[in-house]
Amino acid sequence: MTTEEIRSRGQALVDALRSWSRDESGPAIGFLHRLVAVGRPVLLRTELEEAFDAEVAREPRLANTPLERAVALAQEAATDGHRVLFALR
Repeated sequence: MTTEEIRSRGQALVDALRSWSRDESGPAIGFLHRLVAVGRPVLLRTELEEAFDAEVAREPRLANTPLERAVALAQEAATDGHRVLFALR
């Protein structure tokens, strides 16, 4: 896979996530609040997956979404209490 193909796929995921989150902001915000509530600036992949699974149990609409795909690609996330930044690889 070329760099351009990787970039294109990444952009497609970001676009899908952006579009989905406009329509489904409630469940997305619930998940982000769960991550911030952990209270640590860096969250590892396993912590992201556990938090997402717990949020899906509470809010099944999160399953099979662009957010689920993004979490599956995330290696870690950083938060300052106001934002959550995902490292996707």
